[in-house]
Amino acid sequence: MNIAKTISFLVLFIFIGAFKPMHELKLSTSEIKFENNKLQIKIKLFGDDLGAALALKMKRTMVFEGKEVNKTILPFLNQYIQENFRFNINGVNTAYKFQKTTIEDDLISATNIVWVYYEVSKFSNKSLKSITLKNTLLFNVCPEQKNITALKLIQDGDTKTLLFENMNEDNYKEIKY
Repeated sequence: MNIAKTISFLVLFIFIGAFKPMHELKLSTSEIKFENNKLQIKIKLFGDDLGAALALKMKRTMVFEGKEVNKTILPFLNQYIQENFRFNINGVNTAYKFQKTTIEDDLISATNIVWVYYEVSKFSNKSLKSITLKNTLLFNVCPEQKNITALKLIQDGDTKTLLFENMNEDNYKEIKY
């Protein structure tokens, strides 16, 4: 009896999902974390939104399939992220280096999730006084886009969270330590 209910639920879920329009949530998340004397950056984006943003900029279709971003798309992806996700520490622009990507299926939103990882090597948080961040990812395709960035830069576990909204003119936010 429980198996029949489970199968019925799955069939209903798949049926409803087949007619569901593209995901309604327009949100990306990112995290900048200090660990092992490095800044580790993790960015999570919906693949369909990211594909649309890159297609506008690069004038070609971008699709995210498989387990990681296709090597031919990777330069465009990195350029787009570098232009729209910037930060400086203590007033000095901070460059970050690409590490890897992963793609995972998201059954709830019916689209792929793209994870992009970067790092800043040999970083010391001992002299950290301020960080200023710009996060305008996907603003060029989603008027209602919101981006949340969590900052875990000090050892005591304190996490600061910044919200960037497309309809807001305030694209740069600063946190003082």
